[in-house]
This record gives sequence, structure tokens and C-alpha cells, in this order.
Amino acid sequence: MNQASKLFLGCLPWVVITTWLALLFHPATRDATVLWISTNREFNAVEMGTFLGFLIAAIFAGCAASTWAMQVGPKSMQAVTLTLVALSALWLMLEAIFYGQHFIGFTPPDFITGPNRQNELNFHNMPGLHGKAAYLYLIFCIAAVIGSLKQTPGPLSRLYSHNDWRDLRVPSQLYSSITSICFLTAFGLLPKLFEVSDQIGLNVRWTNEITELMIAVAAAGYGLQKLITRPTQH
Repeated sequence: MNQASKLFLGCLPWVVITTWLALLFHPATRDATVLWISTNREFNAVEMGTFLGFLIAAIFAGCAASTWAMQVGPKSMQAVTLTLVALSALWLMLEAIFYGQHFIGFTPPDFITGPNRQNELNFHNMPGLHGKAAYLYLIFCIAAVIGSLKQTPGPLSRLYSHNDWRDLRVPSQLYSSITSICFLTAFGLLPKLFEVSDQIGLNVRWTNEITELMIAVAAAGYGLQKLITRPTQH
């Protein structure tokens, strides 16, 4: 990858964040921004982008897992880990579209939708999970940061050899995206850790949608990189 491409990938996440926060916090644009993201909220460009990002991530990671299983072995840590990544992305994709509830037009049973805060088919709006999205983002950030380390962390060294870890490491092209997601996650945790104004709380609420989109795009990028990566000679 040439320097121009690296610079573009490095700057793009921060341009997106800066633009979004400027639109959200500036009095002249805030109302229009909130109206745009809250109207048809589950079918706007951000939500559909999140859905597509996780779908692509699931396909890429699944194909990569299959490739590694054939080349290295189905029980190799590369194949196992990438399969888990693919299944996680698939689950998050289904959560983003309520398991197709609105696309297909089916009515879930009351014992599922009844406790759900939005009366829809998903888990993230169930009691105990609703409003906890920032903690899920934090789990992603921790996993991504650990996955970016050059050496296998001590507790994981029993599972992953040096070559295994090198094959599965988060590529440097995604470092900027991961850093920006960590920033948005910290922003999302503000109302959990401090008393903030109602306005800040609402801004955090809508910014979570952008965080999810960026996680989906980063996951798709990781899946693509692993799909085109050749196994290390063991």
C-alpha cells in the first residue's frame, strides 16, 4: 500500500468523526442532523451501512476461515478464530436488522417482544442490555487493542503460537480506525461515568449509531485483510 493510501485510511475515520460531531453540536445544524438520523432510524444510511459492513465482514471472515482450514487445518487457531469472527459479525448483522423482522414483515411472539424496550426482535434492547451499548463497544476496543499487539500476550500464548498470532494480528492499516472507535467509545461512556446535561446525553445516544457503523467497517476491513493474507510457514 502506497503512502497516499495509508494517509487516506489514517485520516478518513477522524474526518468522519469531526464532521459528525460538528454537525451534532453546532446549533445551526444539530436539529437537522438529529431529524435525519432519527427519521426511519432503522433504515437510514448509517443503519444500512452497519448492516452491510457486518454482512461483508461475515462473508470475508467466513471465506478466510475456510481458506485457512484447507491450507493449515480445520483445527488451526487461524481457522477457529476467523470462524468466531465470522459468526460474531453475522450475529451483529442480524441484530442490526432485527433478524429481518421489518424486511420480511413477520410478528415475533409476545414473550420475546414484550420485555423488549422497542417491542422488536433483538437482544440488545432486552432488560439488562438496553442502554449498555457503550460497554459492548468497550469489549470490541479491548479485543482490537490486544489483537494489535506484535507479540502474543502472556495468557494467550498457550493458545496461539508466534506464527498464529502474526497471522491473526490486526493490520496496521486499521490502527487509525481502532483508535477512533476507542475515542467514540470513551465519548459514549461519559453519561455512565459522569453527570452530563440532557443535551450531551442525547448527542451521545445518536453518536452510538456512528460508533456501530465504524466498528462494522473495521470488521469488514479485518476480514478482507485476512482473506488475502497467506498463511505463515509453520
